[in-house]
Amino acid sequence: MREDFGTRKPSIGFMSIPPDPSRPPSDGAHAVFEVLADWGVDLLFTCPGSTEAAVLDASLEYPGCHTILTTHESIAVAAADGYARASGKPAVAYLHANVGLANGIAHLAWASLTNSPVVVLNGMKSTEILNRGGFTTSPFQQDAVRQYVRSSRVVARAEEVAGDLSRALKVATAAPGGPVFLGLPQDLVETPTATPIPSASDHRVAARRRPDPEAVAVAAARLSSARAVAIVAGRECASPGAYAAVVALADYLGSPLLLEDRRSIAQAAIPGNHPLFCGSYTITNPAVASAEVVLVVGMSSFMEFEALREPQIPAGAQLIHIAADPEEIGKTQPTAFGLAGDAEWSLRDLFAALPPDDGIASAARRAHAGAAIDAYRSATLAARSARRARYGEQPIHPEVLMEALHETLPSDCILVNDAVTSGGYMNDVLLPDSARSM
Repeated sequence: MREDFGTRKPSIGFMSIPPDPSRPPSDGAHAVFEVLADWGVDLLFTCPGSTEAAVLDASLEYPGCHTILTTHESIAVAAADGYARASGKPAVAYLHANVGLANGIAHLAWASLTNSPVVVLNGMKSTEILNRGGFTTSPFQQDAVRQYVRSSRVVARAEEVAGDLSRALKVATAAPGGPVFLGLPQDLVETPTATPIPSASDHRVAARRRPDPEAVAVAAARLSSARAVAIVAGRECASPGAYAAVVALADYLGSPLLLEDRRSIAQAAIPGNHPLFCGSYTITNPAVASAEVVLVVGMSSFMEFEALREPQIPAGAQLIHIAADPEEIGKTQPTAFGLAGDAEWSLRDLFAALPPDDGIASAARRAHAGAAIDAYRSATLAARSARRARYGEQPIHPEVLMEALHETLPSDCILVNDAVTSGGYMNDVLLPDSARSM
């Protein structure tokens, strides 16, 4: 097995300035930026109000962390989510009081679905009026986001601002990761404090887990003996290391590669021009319909847009599910083999555990892949011709609109897909010719 599968996704953006340990923060607002600097957070998105005044003032002293003003709190959360996914780093959205928090919840819900490391800082009103129904306060403000975050707390003392924020960043970035909430009452970020800043190393943890070796060995034996395997690469396979690992496994097994079902796809991990690419997962996809084993890597369980009335796995097929979050394994579909672990490491271990191939199963898998890929490509070309024949129809069908976009967009275009109901059309039309993940 190759050991040069690449490195983790590189960081992008501005260079951060490390904190100066000889200069204790003068107040909670400065503590915020000291912690962010130590964690390498270089962008802070906000639509501020009066409760954020001290933070805005302090931001002028930290040019390594750029404060990005947005026109609406939902944009702040969406931008933080997008930046976190693109950079692989935690991102911060600072929301104003209860009203700004409410505005950001919609995009926070999506960040939650994708385990995006978004830290939501909430500029709350002073503790003196929080419990008296003061302007832009809510008695249960924290509860508004609790269902969308992995951690939720409100700072109780000015001396705890730095420690609580560092712990929030730990939860956001430790696998499986995801959004976190930290309430910062106005008086606490304005209160002078000389509390030392905890080092990021005090709270950062190496939380990428490896799956159980015995379970890996059993799953590897099943993969090796199967004559038809379909591999579904989820969003966790988009990092360079995991991508290289899933491609290496698919090449060795001779199995087609598919993307997540349209209901849960957040990032296309496999480019459409890869020779083993076979479209998105559906139970009728030729690669899936005849599979003995469906290997799902680095994604949530099959997400329900509506109640699932039919099985999502072909009759007689076995599901092997690899996910960083054990809660996702077997949540909606029965799983023959569940491996809780980081996508890259799990794939490496699975590859290393594959027994010697007798050649018969391998030849059958490659024949299955060839037939499935040929059928997928033929269907794609036929569908494209049919869509083009419908140009000029009124009203325009979403599928036809996507075909027009396909002909118009440059090849190096990066497309952000926020379509839900019509998202399947977008994937079917645009992904087959894509040269990179989206």
